This record gives sequence, C-alpha cells and structure tokens, in this order.
Amino acid sequence: MNAARVLGTAMPLLLLTAAAAVAVLLHA
Repeated sequence: MNAARVLGTAMPLLLLTAAAAVAVLLHA
C-alpha cells in the first residue's frame, strides 16, 4: 500500500464527514 494513496483517499472522506458534522451542528 502506498501511504500517499491512502492519505489521498482518506483525507477527502474525513473532510466530508467533518463538513457534514458541522452542518448538522449548525442546523441543530
């Protein structure tokens, strides 16, 4: 496994989940 590829695929998912959590908190 290439670390750069793993980070390249994991970071966008983490950013999307973080953005979703922030949106839920703002709407709550």
